[in-house]
Amino acid sequence: MTYIDENGNPIQKTDELQAVIDDITDRLAEMTKEERLAWFEQIIYPEPLKFTNEIDGTVYIVRTFFNEAASESFEEKIRRIIAKA
Repeated sequence: MTYIDENGNPIQKTDELQAVIDDITDRLAEMTKEERLAWFEQIIYPEPLKFTNEIDGTVYIVRTFFNEAASESFEEKIRRIIAKA
């Protein structure tokens, strides 16, 4: 499995992945609630999530599916979770 950082760069190693997560967490912890909401708004994808990436001649496709009958949207859910922090 390949993980992608917030800039779209692949992360191969577990230690590198943990470092990226720690960096993001540290930066978010220093932000106000309003700054965190603005940061998440900036990184949320405006279109349905669909990622295609070719690695060594193999094309990998990642798709996500959301329950359209849900009582809140993905963005609303993220906002609710962040607001609790």
